[in-house]
Amino acid sequence: MRIYEVSAKRWTSGGDCGWELHVDGVGVTQVDDLGEAKQQARDFIETVTERSVESVDIEVLVEDPVR
Repeated sequence: MRIYEVSAKRWTSGGDCGWELHVDGVGVTQVDDLGEAKQQARDFIETVTERSVESVDIEVLVEDPVR
């Protein structure tokens, strides 16, 4: 089974905030709620690679936790 590592980095801009998701070997996407990170990463990988990723594991590593 393939494992994709996703580095989640918190960002803020003015009153907005969210998470950058750096998907190893694929690219970068973003999400407002960290709880949606795995699904967003899965959708992003499928879009970029044009392959189904139902059988892959997504590992989200939070690099800058909320303080």
